[in-house]
Amino acid sequence: MIEQFRQNRLGIGVLLFVAALSVRAFLLLLVKSNPLPADSIGVFDGAIQWINSHLYVSMAVSFLLLILQSYLVNSICIGSGALQGSGILGTYFFLLLNSLFVDNVFFSIAQIGNLFILMGLNLLFRLKEGYDTRLLFYSAFLFGIGILFIPDHIWILVFVIFGILIFKAIVFKDVIAVVLGLIMPLYITRALWYLFDLQLLEIGNLDVVQLSLQSLMSLGLFPNADYVVMGIFLLVSVLGLFQQIGTYFNRNIEARRSISLNALFFIYSLIMLLLHWKNLQQFHTLLSIPSAFLLVNFYNEERVGLWKRFVNLLLLVLALFSLIGRFLV
Repeated sequence: MIEQFRQNRLGIGVLLFVAALSVRAFLLLLVKSNPLPADSIGVFDGAIQWINSHLYVSMAVSFLLLILQSYLVNSICIGSGALQGSGILGTYFFLLLNSLFVDNVFFSIAQIGNLFILMGLNLLFRLKEGYDTRLLFYSAFLFGIGILFIPDHIWILVFVIFGILIFKAIVFKDVIAVVLGLIMPLYITRALWYLFDLQLLEIGNLDVVQLSLQSLMSLGLFPNADYVVMGIFLLVSVLGLFQQIGTYFNRNIEARRSISLNALFFIYSLIMLLLHWKNLQQFHTLLSIPSAFLLVNFYNEERVGLWKRFVNLLLLVLALFSLIGRFLV
């Protein structure tokens, strides 16, 4: 089955989306209310809460965003230069990773925030074709829009600065372009809210969970099923990372830059997940972006071994059970 997704064919892609939609439609028969919390953060939480108050609208908007995000992820995989002949594997694994929990079926502030982060990341990957400060600014601007929805993404400034070093030595002009790009969406939003006399929520109060040994130990010796499922997917992603490291010096310069940038974003996403481990069901979607890239690399070979086929089947069964199995047992 996994070889079918290495073919860039429209029919296979449509069937993949139909399957994902069918699972979500079936889940609607089991879910009586939206499981997402009523409170949220960011600027546009009022509109998001309204969407989530309508079950079918929430699922429809979520699925449309998922299609767009999966297209962007697959574009990164194909255009990276490191995953030749990957077909729609990026779409497949991204859909799988975003179908782990019931929360993923409905529209969330994390999902819309991650969309702009993904769009900015897509531009950042294009720097491998030729460095352009304007492209860096546009990327930072999209990241800035993502910060409006998820204020914790203010730390993406650190990721972008280190990301620039993958392509060239950083200069003061680069820092200015990044900082201006990040703060401009907030400035424009505040200006519009002021002109139209609207209530602007405070975005300065970052909702960051402080990590401590005691808080991490509160997970318990035997974590619940959600952490086990996420841990297995994360383990396979790390195997894909090791496989990339093993072939790193056999790649051309563009492919090395793509691999390095994705590895850096994987680390950033993992840190964000650790900061929000209590909200795993939503914040793992950010990690699904670099993880999809790593999983594609794990399966991007002419003949997939039997044990890798078994791992793929295990991941598929885990995703389905995590999503709907708990309602049937």
